[in-house]
Amino acid sequence: MEKSSQSFTLSLIGFGEGQRENFLAILSLAERRLQHTWYVTEVSEADFFLLATEKLDSASLVAEKNLPQNRCLFRTEQRLSEYDYDVLFIASESVPLLSSVVNVLNYAANNGSFSEEIPSNSVSIAPLTESNKAGALGDDNRFFDPYRGFFKNLLENKTERLVYCFNSSANNYKLYVDPVRKVYYCATNLKSLDSCLIVEEAIEINAVSQAEWDNSVDVAALVTRPLSNLIWYIGFRLSHGRLLLGHSNEDCVYLTRWPDLGVAGCGQYVKLAVFMRNNAVSLTTIADKTSMPLSNVYNFYNACYLIDIVEKAETAELYTKSLDEDKRILLKKITARLNDINNGKKAT
Repeated sequence: MEKSSQSFTLSLIGFGEGQRENFLAILSLAERRLQHTWYVTEVSEADFFLLATEKLDSASLVAEKNLPQNRCLFRTEQRLSEYDYDVLFIASESVPLLSSVVNVLNYAANNGSFSEEIPSNSVSIAPLTESNKAGALGDDNRFFDPYRGFFKNLLENKTERLVYCFNSSANNYKLYVDPVRKVYYCATNLKSLDSCLIVEEAIEINAVSQAEWDNSVDVAALVTRPLSNLIWYIGFRLSHGRLLLGHSNEDCVYLTRWPDLGVAGCGQYVKLAVFMRNNAVSLTTIADKTSMPLSNVYNFYNACYLIDIVEKAETAELYTKSLDEDKRILLKKITARLNDINNGKKAT
């Protein structure tokens, strides 16, 4: 099928990490049958919104998120003879039906309306009109630019202690960062910050006095964690299947050292980490050799690059030796132990 030059973006709302990875994998498989190119992105940049809820139960979520009704798509686990044009079938095991993804996205792209106004109290989503749509969907939208918003501050600040206040409708967390010591402190785990990562307006950055630092960090006895783990996780979660801006998927790259496999989301990429640690090849070759969707490779590569454990090679070096079963079992044990440590469990 010949593709249109026009592309669209989609935000996944209410989906867990595993569900998101499943959707990205199916989206990659559906690429040849889609009439347009689709990218998964943040709420503030999206043309359409896929909600992890039944259409009949969606009214409260649509209102809470201030979403334009005519640009919302919905999921269902019910097997029907036919579905509404905006309802996507995702089985109870969280795997979208390939044909359903193709049908819903093709219909949305060809029949979606961008004229509906967003509710006046919305601050995170700008209405898309025909006049500004081309600008919103420029080439940069195909790539991940980490040097924006709070993440830009986190990456560039090398000297000043700061507190990042994550404020969502459900929870409020304070994340204390000491860039000199390259550590951070937080009373919760990284996955709890996900809802605020989607809408960056929910994150405030403030200077922190020595008295507040002593009281909030030292007296509260918050656990010291590597800043690199925080950067890896945020880079991973904000990539949404897009390659870093300024990078090419044909560059020959390799890992100089292992990422922390215990960080949320990282442990499932053991196979990818092993391959990139032992080979210097292009990202497209990595995806092919590991049988992993290119979007997933991008997410992992971006996160590792941002913590300086990726380098480029002048020539490709591909080794055919596979990882034996004993080493696979050992890596799984190491990953499980690191995950326990990062979640505050004591090693036995």
